[in-house]
Amino acid sequence: MQYPSNLFNYKDKQKKLMFEFVCHHFFNFDDDTFDGFCNYYEESNGKGSLKYLIRTYGKWKSGEVKMSTNTCLNILECVPKFMSKPQQFELLSFHIPDFYAYVFQDDSKTYGLSEIDKCYNLYFSRVSEYSLKLEWFVSGIFSEEEINEFHHVLKYAIQYSLTLSYEGLKSDLSLLKHFSGIDAAFDIKYEVQLLGKKFVVDKLNVNLSYKCPKISEPKIVSSFRDEFQKFHLNKIVEFTNELHKREIKHGAIIKDIASIKSMLNTIANKSTFDCENSYEGKGGLLYVNIVKKNKFSLVMSIIKSLLISLLITTGVVALTIYLGTIGTGLLFPSISFGIFILIFTWTFFWGTIAELKDYERKRLTAFT
Repeated sequence: MQYPSNLFNYKDKQKKLMFEFVCHHFFNFDDDTFDGFCNYYEESNGKGSLKYLIRTYGKWKSGEVKMSTNTCLNILECVPKFMSKPQQFELLSFHIPDFYAYVFQDDSKTYGLSEIDKCYNLYFSRVSEYSLKLEWFVSGIFSEEEINEFHHVLKYAIQYSLTLSYEGLKSDLSLLKHFSGIDAAFDIKYEVQLLGKKFVVDKLNVNLSYKCPKISEPKIVSSFRDEFQKFHLNKIVEFTNELHKREIKHGAIIKDIASIKSMLNTIANKSTFDCENSYEGKGGLLYVNIVKKNKFSLVMSIIKSLLISLLITTGVVALTIYLGTIGTGLLFPSISFGIFILIFTWTFFWGTIAELKDYERKRLTAFT
């Protein structure tokens, strides 16, 4: 099947898919449906248009002849009226990605822990304010009652998933309390699977207080009752099964944390420990990096680099005085090399101090 390249612009991916969906059913009508369609097409577009359609139908189907823009628009207007209820519902469901895109529009930046509640409030607000805009060739086959029901079912499905996601997130972050008693620094990020957003968790005692809006189940009474209920129930089953799978994983995560805790208590302050793990929880992925440094080694490194820096400083000064006295041409390159070594040593010295300070800050504030 061929159609004009200018029928859809590059942003109209969904509309293009809908047109292809409509054409697929148009070319696969049974005889009775096709007869009914032809009668309606003649009433809407005249005998000449119907004769042309019947004469060119097979060539359109094979791709031998390209449809004109007017023919494409006529088919979009007429065919949906002769599709079955499940097919019409499927056509309606092509609008779902736009709804999801509106609700979950966002940037890719990483947020702080304090912004979690704010983000969920924003998503719930977007669900409430969204107004479903149907394509002209779709809206004509549904009553206002059917459109309102679909809108309600769709909003309920997203609100339900947001509520489960938030509860799962709270449950996942509560796992962090099992790290209590570990004398180490933590770098933790949490990625909410539903939102695709990452949050930096800067403390292990997390207290989230957002109250998800109460949602009422949609009452479905229209002729699309079966299709709406199936969609609604499928979503509930999908969310519930996923939640059950992740519930089982929580036990495994707690065991893993206990094992890390035991290992860290065993090594105490004798050596450095760096462990990076990711856990799939009920609401998303938890990335935990635990660092335990040997503070004695760090302090010794600081002292050593300080002594080396002082020694090099003294050496550079002495060399400068000596070479200046004898007036050799090696004065400038010798001083340059000495300064380079001095800068490198002092950089290492201050870098080690900064590393120790950062480690102590993370270690001391983990449970505050």
